Amino acid sequence: KNETVRYLQEKNITKRGRKFSQHMIHDLLKDTIYIGLKRYNQWQKVSTDPTDKKRKFNKETLKFQEYKEELRILDDKTFY
Repeated sequence: KNETVRYLQEKNITKRGRKFSQHMIHDLLKDTIYIGLKRYNQWQKVSTDPTDKKRKFNKETLKFQEYKEELRILDDKTFY
C-alpha cells in the first residue's frame, strides 16, 4: 500500500482533490462493488449533533443491493 500511495502522490493523482492515503487505498481494495455487490446503510452517525460528521461501521444495518453481474470487474479469487 505504501508504494501505491507514493506512486499516486508522485503522479499527483487525487480523489476529488484529496491526496490518497493508505486508509483510502485499503477501502478501495475492500470495496465489494468490484465483485458486483453494492453495499449500503453500513455507517451510522455517532452523534445527533448535525455539525458532528463522525460515523461508525454498523454491521447490523449493513445491506447489499441485488447482485448485478454488470457491476463486476474482478472474479472472486482475485478480489479475495
